[in-house]
Amino acid sequence: MHLGPKAEFIASVFFGQDQARAIVGSIDQIRRADVHNTGLLETLIGGQCFHGQVEFLDQAISEWMDGDYYLLHLRQTADLNRFIETEGIRVREAMASELAILLAQSHARREAEKAKKAATKAAAKAEVAAQKVAERMAMAQDKAQERALLAAEKAAERSRVAEAKKAAKLLATRVRATAKAGLDVTLAQGRSVSRVTPQGHDGITGVNGRTLRSHERGCIANPNTMTLEMQRGVEKGIGRKEAGSAADDEMDRFDKTEEWSNRRAAADANRHAVADGKAQGIKRRREELAENRKTMDSFSKIVN
Repeated sequence: MHLGPKAEFIASVFFGQDQARAIVGSIDQIRRADVHNTGLLETLIGGQCFHGQVEFLDQAISEWMDGDYYLLHLRQTADLNRFIETEGIRVREAMASELAILLAQSHARREAEKAKKAATKAAAKAEVAAQKVAERMAMAQDKAQERALLAAEKAAERSRVAEAKKAAKLLATRVRATAKAGLDVTLAQGRSVSRVTPQGHDGITGVNGRTLRSHERGCIANPNTMTLEMQRGVEKGIGRKEAGSAADDEMDRFDKTEEWSNRRAAADANRHAVADGKAQGIKRRREELAENRKTMDSFSKIVN
């Protein structure tokens, strides 16, 4: 009895690409060391289509994993892992070395900045100290100059006073000497007249019919003698000469006083000008230091 043609099924009906992809996707779970998870294998292919299909697939997987292709894959994978590990170690060591270099450079830079700031601060302090010393020296010099001027003025004043006293004493001596000389001449004339006319003091007629009183009033008792009026004229001339000398001394004293006053005023003006110049210089230097400090701070901020 003929029942028609035989039923035929292609291989993909029993095991196709979908089943193969499912097995490959979970191959690490199907095979873990010596464990063969056939239950998972059967589940992935949707159940076996004929008896012994799962065992056949498990045997095929074992043969494939023992083949050269899979073993080469394992060696390549191991080599790649070793390369990755070695390269990772090398990169980490290089990064650590570079990090150490960067840290050393950063530390050196910070130390250099600290040293620079300290040097700048020390230089500023030294400059301020030098300016203070210069100011103190200038003040001491000004005070010494002022003391010298005052001492010179006092010495000049003492000299002027001494000269004035000396001139006054000399004038008084001359006046006394002149008065004494005039008195001596008068007394000598009186004695001469008395010898000629003893009664001259009583108004009796003396030499040439002149009395002593007439002689004292300026009348000539002797052509070779000096009358009181002539003596008084000489004394007045000497007095005027001495007065003129005293006036000249007073003018000299006034001129010297004015000269010293002018010199002191000039010295004061010069001292004030020098002090103002120093103050302006100190102010400008402080402004320059402040500006330099701001510039350094800005530069440090930019570098950091």
